[in-house]
Amino acid sequence: MRKILRELLTCSKHTSECVAFVCCEHNEVLCNMCSMTEHRKCESFETIEKLVRRGNPEVNSDAVKDRVSTDKDDIGQPTLNKLDVVLGKMENCKEYVKLQKNELELEEKRKKECLNSVQQLLEELFSVLEKQTLAQLNYALETINTLDNNIATTVRTLKTKQTILSDIGKYAQNTHVFLQCCKLNDFLKKMEDGVTTYGAVAKSKTKMPAVSVEGLMNETVDHFSKLLSLK
Repeated sequence: MRKILRELLTCSKHTSECVAFVCCEHNEVLCNMCSMTEHRKCESFETIEKLVRRGNPEVNSDAVKDRVSTDKDDIGQPTLNKLDVVLGKMENCKEYVKLQKNELELEEKRKKECLNSVQQLLEELFSVLEKQTLAQLNYALETINTLDNNIATTVRTLKTKQTILSDIGKYAQNTHVFLQCCKLNDFLKKMEDGVTTYGAVAKSKTKMPAVSVEGLMNETVDHFSKLLSLK
């Protein structure tokens, strides 16, 4: 307490000097050195002793109290009242900050839950897309292998018929060659139709259906928007 009282009487700028005046223009407590230097151009000063006798700790040259008081409670009570008002406002601010903090923590928790939900949805969509794509690729590959085997079998058949026709041309009569050519032409016509059919089948069965990634993403965005709209 002695230290506090000593600091109250000592000039904050000139520690070897004691305060003696109050500048009414700047509402500052001064020592003799301050009054002759920084505040030498100021016109209105009051001595601390005079203000104490008036019982007015607030310096206002236009509203100086007329009554004389030596009661310390009377002098300090207005300041204490102001301190109570300020403390009350600070308590209100403290409660407001506490409420804001709680709301922000709840909002943070809700946002994290939303993000976790969207992340889970994206993982599920990716899993479905991966399974569909791989299944389609496997089906297309199996179809291609089947068509490849059928073509290989057909090629072997054609080579066999080619060999037969060549042998008939060497060892049989023209009539046999003519009949074999007619038979072979009919077979080739069917084969030509078959090749066209093979091509159409291969194109239709091996074509990868377009996966609606945009649709999946729209679904994700819609889901995310719904989550964010929850209160």
